[in-house]
Amino acid sequence: MTSKILIGVTVLMAVFLVVSAGTGARTKGQLKAVEQELADLRATNVDLKKKLNDRDTELKVLHEEKAKLKDAVDSVRSENSRKIAEIESRFRNQLQQMEVQITRKNDALTLEIDNRVLFDSGKVVIKPDGQEILNKIAETINTSDQFALRIEGHTDDVPTQHSFDSNWELSTARACSAIRYLINDGAVSGYLLAAVGYGDTRPLVPNVDDESRAQNRRIEVIVVPRNQSPFPATAPEPADAE
Repeated sequence: MTSKILIGVTVLMAVFLVVSAGTGARTKGQLKAVEQELADLRATNVDLKKKLNDRDTELKVLHEEKAKLKDAVDSVRSENSRKIAEIESRFRNQLQQMEVQITRKNDALTLEIDNRVLFDSGKVVIKPDGQEILNKIAETINTSDQFALRIEGHTDDVPTQHSFDSNWELSTARACSAIRYLINDGAVSGYLLAAVGYGDTRPLVPNVDDESRAQNRRIEVIVVPRNQSPFPATAPEPADAE
């Protein structure tokens, strides 16, 4: 009886030891897996912190570059404003008591010349009074190489009855006529000039009567600093002859 009990106890202890050993092995294996996962998470955390620090550094550099760019833009605008104010003063002195309206908007100056001073009806030949105005404009612009001119031709809404098929052609031809005069008689560098014809598409006032239509017939000389215009910063080199 006693021996049977001892045998039974021995068997139970053996089973317990086997089960305990298996459980311990599984527990150690699980612990090892958890430790490896924790190590992987720590490595990932370190990598993420590095990437975050790198991103913060990149953002700091971008903010610094943005601030420098803003300072540069502000500096250019300030310099352009100074230049425009200076050339505006010169134009007002040169063109006082002439049929020219001078207006300034941002960093551009507009010299508005009544067509009646420049051209006869339907014509593109510049009249003597118009030549005098263009001479003054050339004299002023030639004192500095910091500006470019865009010559804009405008008409009223009355269809052309002369040598041109439309007001587009007439307005463009008049702008080109003014440019030719500035180049040939005013000695203005051609690479500083551009001609645009708008026809009757940009009236100052509605075309309702003779007075309003006369106001809309005009040449506008737009004066802009060269660093904000499509013109080259320096005179282009002549192309080599083939």
